Amino acid sequence: LFLNSTALTAWDWADVFCSDDGCTQWVVSADALYWRVKEQGLKFGPSLFVEVEMIEQISMAEYEHTSKAIPREFHWGGRLGISRENRLSGWSLDGYWTHLVGSCSSQIASQNQAKWRFQFDTLDLHLGYLFYLNRCLQMKGIFGLEAGWIKQKISSEWLDKLLTQSDLLFRHVEKKNRSSYSGIGPKIGLLAEWQLCGNWNVYGSCTGAAWLGQFDLHHHKREPSLSSSQLESLQAASANPFLRRQHGHSENGSGSAFSHKHRQKTQYVIDAAIGIKWQDLFCNWYDISLGVAYEYYRIFDQNQLEHSGDLIMDGITLSGQVTF
Repeated sequence: LFLNSTALTAWDWADVFCSDDGCTQWVVSADALYWRVKEQGLKFGPSLFVEVEMIEQISMAEYEHTSKAIPREFHWGGRLGISRENRLSGWSLDGYWTHLVGSCSSQIASQNQAKWRFQFDTLDLHLGYLFYLNRCLQMKGIFGLEAGWIKQKISSEWLDKLLTQSDLLFRHVEKKNRSSYSGIGPKIGLLAEWQLCGNWNVYGSCTGAAWLGQFDLHHHKREPSLSSSQLESLQAASANPFLRRQHGHSENGSGSAFSHKHRQKTQYVIDAAIGIKWQDLFCNWYDISLGVAYEYYRIFDQNQLEHSGDLIMDGITLSGQVTF
């Protein structure tokens, strides 16, 4: 009896949801994103070289690197969507644009610091098919295309040290790396919505995409000479009398290196969310819903600046939707 009462066809549900003037309707949505953003492998920091012996006027040194990762911080973003649905057939055509931009910074003392800037955009266009498992649970399968554009820039500087038996030498290092990626590829996923009671629903989604695209990478490294005032401040900061004899590069100029390259790469993306929403019908015409969800977004191996790592975004998604 339960199966007979719940296993309704699309035509049965059309009688429930469709009004006399037809089943085709527009859906407009707007989401506010408050996400934490972190990219693995973004590290910076000074290195210490300690001279242990001299072999034929070649210094043999032990190496120690002090690294610090860019912290994970929250940033605001947005998502806009528009859909054309047909309740009678169950099919829909959906389009979404997602935008997120921000910056994160970190510091180790005054001479060692880094700042990371990023911009994230995606554009989705896909078909969806809505079907009902019972009176309370509906599912929607989607398949289509997703395009992504990701721009990143990290600027960092630090002081490397070389400790010999008589002196302490400093090397000032500056790096500016930029990465720009654009790609497009197939996307599939599944959305589910379960009616709890009254106007309250629980919903969730899980999608995956594969972007076929290209990286545009710029790397710039510079080693400027230390000024006299910088050396004096470094000497004054030293509490060990043995380290009073300190000096930096005596070169008049500064060395620099620059590289620019392109790299073809397929990026794999996952996006999952779970939340709760409230919806109601106004004026017998407008269906309005408000929701809040936790969303997790990950792009595998997105970091091509220096060290490999994934781009991870997660946080709160506040959504609003109007159907008419």
